[in-house]
Amino acid sequence: MQRERDDAKNQLAELQAENEQLKSYSNKNELLKLRSEVTRLQNEANDPTEKAAKALMVKVNKLKQRLEETPGAKIPELQFLTDQDWINAANGRLDNDAAYRRALSTLRKAGEGKFATMLNRALKGYMQNNSSQMPTDLAQLQPYFDSPVDDAILQRWEIAPANTVRSLGMGGNSIIIQKAPVDDIFDTLYGIGPNGFGNTDFLNTEFGDTLDPVYNAYSAANNGQGWTSVSQLLPYATTPEQQAAIQKLILRDSLIKQAY
Repeated sequence: MQRERDDAKNQLAELQAENEQLKSYSNKNELLKLRSEVTRLQNEANDPTEKAAKALMVKVNKLKQRLEETPGAKIPELQFLTDQDWINAANGRLDNDAAYRRALSTLRKAGEGKFATMLNRALKGYMQNNSSQMPTDLAQLQPYFDSPVDDAILQRWEIAPANTVRSLGMGGNSIIIQKAPVDDIFDTLYGIGPNGFGNTDFLNTEFGDTLDPVYNAYSAANNGQGWTSVSQLLPYATTPEQQAAIQKLILRDSLIKQAY
């Protein structure tokens, strides 16, 4: 019986020793895991690429917040945006009002550009089935879209005379354009016609006829040389409309400098 008791004590001691050893190994394993995790986090924190990606995502979130706070900046074409479109728009200055206006306009340009591509395909399909004629109502293009387009989007566009946007040269007698910009300083004007689609800016299109005499007068007075600053045109603006147009262009140049 004494021997049995001694054997039992020895077995118990061995089990206790093994248990302590297992605990020690477990603690060591956990410690190694923690050290490995700390090392990984430190490497990520010091990785320039990781830092840049996180900083860019912060800017994307700031831009999304700004859009929510500025409902007038929204257009239905924003539904076509991708994550990359958001990154492209946020990848610049976001430290003043002009910079945010630039970024929000970049978002609108991306959404409208995607819709212009859709419009271009639909227009080609329509013209192929209608003796190369342009539609008289944008609703006529609905069957030619890959999927139905929201009426809210179509209501932002119109069919206008082709010479409304002379610089694009899309052919034919009419062209599809946006009815109006959200921000005429930064927004892009798209035009879709029989020969495809392109874009320009709203202000140059709006002031083209008004400022042509100003451009010609400057050129004549300066041996045919072009101007390098809009302010150089001021002495040649002789009507209130011309002077207002020049001041708007000067404002645009100032805001663009702030935005970039």
